[in-house]
Amino acid sequence: MKILVADDDLALSRVIQLNLQDRGHEADLVHTGKACLRALRQKNYEICVLDLNMPEKTGLQVLEEWEGKPPCPVVILTAYEKVDLAVQAIKLGAYDYLTKPFDREKLLHTLELAFQNKKLVSENRRLKSRLVSEATRSFVKPQDERLKKIVHIAASSDEPVLILGETGSGKEYVARHLHERSNRNAEPFLALNCSAIPETLMESEIFGHARGAFTGAEASKAGLLEEVGEGILFLDEIGDMPPGVQVKLLRVLEEKSFRRLGENIDLQFKARVFSATHRNLEELVHQGCFREDLYYRLNTIPIELPPLRLSFAQLPDYLALFLPDYDFKDSALQYLRSKSWPGNLRELRNYCSRLSIFSEGVTLITAQQLKAMESLFGEYRPVSEFQLPQEGINIEGLIDDLLTQALERCAQNRTHAGALLGMSRQQVIHRLRKLDKKMKASEASSQNSPAPYLKA
Repeated sequence: MKILVADDDLALSRVIQLNLQDRGHEADLVHTGKACLRALRQKNYEICVLDLNMPEKTGLQVLEEWEGKPPCPVVILTAYEKVDLAVQAIKLGAYDYLTKPFDREKLLHTLELAFQNKKLVSENRRLKSRLVSEATRSFVKPQDERLKKIVHIAASSDEPVLILGETGSGKEYVARHLHERSNRNAEPFLALNCSAIPETLMESEIFGHARGAFTGAEASKAGLLEEVGEGILFLDEIGDMPPGVQVKLLRVLEEKSFRRLGENIDLQFKARVFSATHRNLEELVHQGCFREDLYYRLNTIPIELPPLRLSFAQLPDYLALFLPDYDFKDSALQYLRSKSWPGNLRELRNYCSRLSIFSEGVTLITAQQLKAMESLFGEYRPVSEFQLPQEGINIEGLIDDLLTQALERCAQNRTHAGALLGMSRQQVIHRLRKLDKKMKASEASSQNSPAPYLKA
């Protein structure tokens, strides 16, 4: 174990260090509260032995800095007459306390219990993460072999990952899946939605702050960069991150260190960064809204997720995930595939939740049942097979083109051509007259235009 011993009694701390080293442990010594804080922030210790009575900062003040979440288990050392302070320390997040004088075996036994407790907490976190992974595994079974290979490489690498995709396409699910498959799966996974936090608070949320760093900062606060340890920091909607925070994040990624607001102590950053956005970062770079150097730093491993309307081969997998006890007939699957799903997987999940409520115990689902449920909410409309392109369309030109194709297919028979397009014969004739006038006007315009100037 790596153990930090913080005690202003030089002789006692040296004795503790030697006892720990005799048992094969690594032990560092500090003798002030400020030195203890600095050491805990700069190095990953598994246990801290902390004396309550120290100069510069007391043991209680050290614990208060972590707001009840010290980075490792803390065992308090205190005099017998100050047991009430030790109890207060436990309320602030300490694991246990020992009263002076204490014997060697009791100290080693307490440290071993604290270490085992830390392992149990880590294992519990890992198992919870695995449960989340089981719930997200269907989101990362891409039919595209290229995408499947990229996901595999990203999970086994240690570089930043940028996940791109429309809103609701499952970007956070993929990020959690990568965390579970990585060598950091026993470490924390912390997510921050950059579009959900005001710019004035985002810097403090990410970097943390010291007491008094700004108005209202009545206590020190660890930021996400500190809390994540060696885990995964997931920055969702990175395209909405303010420019000033972008500059500081780039420095963190390049120098692997950061500072809390209001402090001048460099803290190590050992986590891996995943980021995601539904926006076009390249376009934001061209517009000057996103730093080009940060974009290239985050974009080491890009993963682009297709929208649901382009990945219907996985629709049965998604339905089995959201409604594991339901079966869908082919008619129901076909009907669901005919919908556009602008909200992607998030919309499908909500749709399935609604279906589970209104199916009234029927688990074999048909298209008629889906339409009946939608009609209750006024949602059902016959779905057109034609999908409007994202860039829009010239409807007049399309009608003329379709009419020309219908006439060619029907050997210029206007009645039959109109039947193909849902038009009467009179509507076809009217449309052809408009088309004829348009063509004549175009020819006249070209004849009246001046000849191009040719330079001798």
